[in-house]
Amino acid sequence: MHLPGPLHYFRVNGPDRVALVNVTAAPGTPGSFTLQVSRGPNRRKLGVTTTITPVPSAALEGTLAKLAADLELEGFLPAGVQRALQALQSPKAAARARAALRLGGIGHPAAVAPLLALGANGTEELASVVDALGRLGDPRALPLCRAEAERKLLSRRRSGVEALRRLGDSDGLTGVRVRALDRLPQPVRNAVLVAESTGDPADQKALEDAVGALPNKDQGLALDTLYELASGPAVAAVKAALGTSKLGVPYLWRAAKSVFKRAMLRGDAALFGFLAWRLEKARSEPGSFAVLKSGLDGKDRPTRVFQKNTRLFVRRLAWRHLRELARSAPERYAPTAAEVLVQYSDADRDLKAKFPAWEWSGCHLLHRILWGASKRFAIDDRSLRFRYATKTASFTADPSEELAFAALWDRSPGAFLRLAAAGRLRVLHELAVRALSGPHRGTLEGAPHEAVVAMLGAPFEPTVDLAAAELGRRFDPVNPDWSLLQTLLSDKRPRVLELSRQCLEACSARWTLDLERSLALLGHEDAALRALVAALVVQALDDNGDNGDNADPFYRRELAERILAVLMGPEPSEGAFEAYARVAREALGPELDAVLGLDEVLALLDKSSGSLQAVCGTLLGRKPEALQRLGVDRLAGMGNHAVASVRQAAQHLLRAAIDQLKDDPSVLFTMCESDWADTRGVALELLKTRVDLEALGIDGLVGLCDSNRADVQALGRELILRHFEHLEPAEVVKRLSQHPHPTMRRFAVDLVVAHLRPGFVALASVETFLRTALLDLWPSRREKRTVLDFLEERGLADENQAELAARLLGEFARTRGRADFDRAMEALVRLRLRYPEAPSALSLAAPTVEASP
Repeated sequence: MHLPGPLHYFRVNGPDRVALVNVTAAPGTPGSFTLQVSRGPNRRKLGVTTTITPVPSAALEGTLAKLAADLELEGFLPAGVQRALQALQSPKAAARARAALRLGGIGHPAAVAPLLALGANGTEELASVVDALGRLGDPRALPLCRAEAERKLLSRRRSGVEALRRLGDSDGLTGVRVRALDRLPQPVRNAVLVAESTGDPADQKALEDAVGALPNKDQGLALDTLYELASGPAVAAVKAALGTSKLGVPYLWRAAKSVFKRAMLRGDAALFGFLAWRLEKARSEPGSFAVLKSGLDGKDRPTRVFQKNTRLFVRRLAWRHLRELARSAPERYAPTAAEVLVQYSDADRDLKAKFPAWEWSGCHLLHRILWGASKRFAIDDRSLRFRYATKTASFTADPSEELAFAALWDRSPGAFLRLAAAGRLRVLHELAVRALSGPHRGTLEGAPHEAVVAMLGAPFEPTVDLAAAELGRRFDPVNPDWSLLQTLLSDKRPRVLELSRQCLEACSARWTLDLERSLALLGHEDAALRALVAALVVQALDDNGDNGDNADPFYRRELAERILAVLMGPEPSEGAFEAYARVAREALGPELDAVLGLDEVLALLDKSSGSLQAVCGTLLGRKPEALQRLGVDRLAGMGNHAVASVRQAAQHLLRAAIDQLKDDPSVLFTMCESDWADTRGVALELLKTRVDLEALGIDGLVGLCDSNRADVQALGRELILRHFEHLEPAEVVKRLSQHPHPTMRRFAVDLVVAHLRPGFVALASVETFLRTALLDLWPSRREKRTVLDFLEERGLADENQAELAARLLGEFARTRGRADFDRAMEALVRLRLRYPEAPSALSLAAPTVEASP
């Protein structure tokens, strides 16, 4: 438990004008405290008059309140109250305003009556008085605050509205909302009402666009009015606009400044932190000059907008606000400072800074918070830039040693958790990890799941390791924390999703047979996670019986019916129901087969989504009566269906119809041209193994070769080679030679060369093909030479073939180039030498003998 510091009290009259209450741990009594009340004429002359010990921790707050009440009965008031009450009587408005704010910070009820009396005069400091009354929270201030909330003047209305918010005046705030909506331009009013009612991100974006479309003059007032509404969508729209706009633009700066002040009054740490960083980031933006209406008296005056002095003022104001929190609301200091720190990133560093400046010199508020207690730096008050105080200045090992108001961070350790979850600077994570792994380990262990999961995205590996270890400690696969798992599953970051998958696998035995959890996980928005869930559910159903068929029949039937109900609905996006469909196809076929008849399956095949069609395809394959009902032709058409399981069902049923296909394989030839490789594969397999030559016919074989698909052509070539001896060579070769594909033409040449029956008759049947192969342009040189060699070989076999070969070779030799001519002539010479009587284009001259003289 955090011990309060010494409590100081003061009174105007009496022998003892000062009282001091000290709280210390009671020696020898853990969990108890000792209270010492010292009195004296001044702080240097105090004597111990009262000691109360031991005081249990549960009674400490009540005991301190009783002591304060007793001291007040004696005329003592908390230190500073008397002086501030006296300052309310100052002739200077600025002094009265500061005194009012001081009284509001101290929070003593004795200040209410004097502040109300001052407020009734309607003086210049009225806005500060109303701010103070709001912080005091006394309902007596309601009439004054309500009146101020209805003012047209911005500064007065702002104080009144925020005071009503602190006072919790629901009736007054209802009127505030009505008036605020009336002030908004119509497009923005409509957009904010829609965004508040739906919470839809698209409606939120529409609101932000409506604000951005306004001219600067209207946009400034709209931003302040939206923040006055204080609803989530309205605040988000304000943050979005101020995060992208230039603050030096007239009217926009007034809105930014008003929202900044409202955030301080409201205690909105998140928006205060964002705007404090945004204002510091805009320190180099140029200002402007315009004629504007004063927020104090409503008069138009030439005004410098966001000039250097203004920028310096608001940056000092931010640190002044944090100091005031440290003094008057110490429990709020660290959480508010953390919201400031998490806004900074490495992009805010000045990497070109040279000694004595350093990389964070220009980040005034960051420096004040992180290094406010350091002796290594000095500040230039005119520019609010820090520099090294000495040449030997160096960093310390422990960031907490230089932290401003370090004790207040220990008082609110949740701020360290915020740094770990959202911080973007290494120094912030060093600070957070040191605290959360050490003295404030309990804060991490008691943190909500969302905060720990957020730490997994930290740019600092020790922070990630700390979060992973904590999540590992929390997650028990035997007795899983479902709220933790749900938190992990709702995060879209890859690292968190991977952790989700690991947890799901570890505890799969606890949820795979839980109907509601399984259905919810099968519908998760991440496709990879859905696939894992489907695999685990299928495995669980299979592991609980013989392929799952006998496992928990009541559960299986209910799961099948629930999945079918999901699949029957509209699919949000393509593939969204694939996980449901996979479980249905792979594990629940018998149950769904019993639910859906053939007519229902066929109807759903034509009208349902792809996922349900896949399930119906599987069910169709389980229904043998579908073959007779659909017929071979329709099944062949279903072989081209876009859903794989429908094609598989059609293929399964076609295999069962093989007797019919043997007699008439025409549908198989059609399926060979399918765009789907699996359908072509089945058709080619059946043609290859189950259909004989008589059914195939030469037209069928050549038709396969005529295909433009390589796998179909390959089967055609294989079947022709298998049955070539039973075919008419001339017809086959003639048909193949007309094919436009080079592969098939080469095959025709190779087929004649390798498989043509011996003898003149067989050779004469392909004479036309051989002539074409030699004389046309399409064969390659390799093919021409193959034919030349073939003709030579067949011509040497007998005189009749020699005559035919010589005729073709002669025609070729008269039309070709030198290389082909020589090869043809060599063949002709060999044929002539073998069969001199055979007609040939080549004549052998007899050797001439000269006569002797």
